Amino acid sequence: MLRKTYALALILSAAFLINASCSSDSTSPVVKYTKLSMTLTGLDSLTMERYEAWVVTQGQYSSLGKFNLNFRGDPIDDSGNIITEFPSSVSLDNASHITVTLEPNPDTDTLPSAIELLTADIVGDTLALAFQVDYSGRQGNVVMITPSDGGGRIFPPAGDPSNGFSGIWFVSKPWGEPEFGLNLLAPPSGWKYEGWYMSPAMKFISTGKFTNVSAKDETNAYFSNTDSAYVDSFWNFPGEDFLTNPPAGETFPLDVRGGMAFVTLEPDPDNSPMPFTPFTLFCKSLDSTMFSNLAYRQDTPQMPFGQVILK
Repeated sequence: MLRKTYALALILSAAFLINASCSSDSTSPVVKYTKLSMTLTGLDSLTMERYEAWVVTQGQYSSLGKFNLNFRGDPIDDSGNIITEFPSSVSLDNASHITVTLEPNPDTDTLPSAIELLTADIVGDTLALAFQVDYSGRQGNVVMITPSDGGGRIFPPAGDPSNGFSGIWFVSKPWGEPEFGLNLLAPPSGWKYEGWYMSPAMKFISTGKFTNVSAKDETNAYFSNTDSAYVDSFWNFPGEDFLTNPPAGETFPLDVRGGMAFVTLEPDPDNSPMPFTPFTLFCKSLDSTMFSNLAYRQDTPQMPFGQVILK
């Protein structure tokens, strides 16, 4: 009888331990990742906005906090203190990805903006942040020409040859019926493309925002009206002639040689008149040895990137 009672006690004890163990597993799972560190390359320090990091789980965004960058690219708070880790209020174990957005400052809501700068799928504990669209195979051309006063015509009346270096257009064939010169699809939501001219004195003039490389951009502020019919018929592309209505501090017609033509991705909406230079897609120095009415291949700088380590 004693042996049976002892054996029964052992069985009941073992059953209790197994049940307690199973109950513990089902109600208190082990959380592996609760915070992360982040390094970013190619982004600038901000004055009018802030960066914000987010963890995304089943489509739900949870903020990891807003931050800026110092001159070395370290994440910092508004007091200039380096942020070494971003703690998460939700588990990172079941999250799908990490994203960094551009947010207004001050920010009036707790939702992410549509301007996603960098994102990374969560696979493993070391993640590579990159822009949502791969622009690595992009190609672009730029031409110095002034079609609004007849430049580029191959039939009478001829254009004004003295203004040949007073415009920049993103086309690949600048005479007769031009052809598009930027190998770009429509930008992602929250972004627009913008063409720029930077003078030797580091002054910037926008050639206009656009979303379609085979359509006119949003601005033709400096056109001549000499040959508007020619422009309307054939020049449905991004670009600008710097011939009339110069901005403050500039004299038109403007000789663009010695400056630079480039194309950026710009946040939309955009609250700055300056180019968002970290997201420069194409650029080309316009030196004095170059010819007008001739397409030149543009350079393609590296896009911003980063790394996240889950902890």
